[in-house]
Amino acid sequence: MSSTELSATTRSTKQSLPVAELDSISFERLRVRANHGVYEHEREEGQDFFIDATVWTDTRAAAQSDDIDDTVHYGQLMRAIHASAEGEPVDLLETLAERLARVALSFRGAQAVRITIHKPEAPVPLDFADVSVSILRFQREMREDAAAEQGTNAEAAAS
Repeated sequence: MSSTELSATTRSTKQSLPVAELDSISFERLRVRANHGVYEHEREEGQDFFIDATVWTDTRAAAQSDDIDDTVHYGQLMRAIHASAEGEPVDLLETLAERLARVALSFRGAQAVRITIHKPEAPVPLDFADVSVSILRFQREMREDAAAEQGTNAEAAAS
């Protein structure tokens, strides 16, 4: 075994410390009846969607104060995501996931969010259990997008 191979083997077998990560608040399988989809029958009849969400936040202040106002209130988060998912129909799960990520990141203290939307009744004539789209978004990305949009709007207003 060459020294390069030995070095690679040694590195891969060493125990490493976990990567620092914020605390998280999650819910799974929030059921929403909605009319999202590309096809007309999906828009007319609607179907069940199931939403999973994980919001990364720092929960230390809430743990110390024992005050729900110092954390992302999962009940309010679930209601806000449910209401948004029931709203204006979209063609793609990707579009809906992006909308829901923005809702989650609007909560004070939310730093990142993973949204997964399950569509078990997707109109595909095959035997399958589920279709899902999952996205990960960060608060800093949303701020950058908002700043870019403001710049575009200011340029349009000036012309």
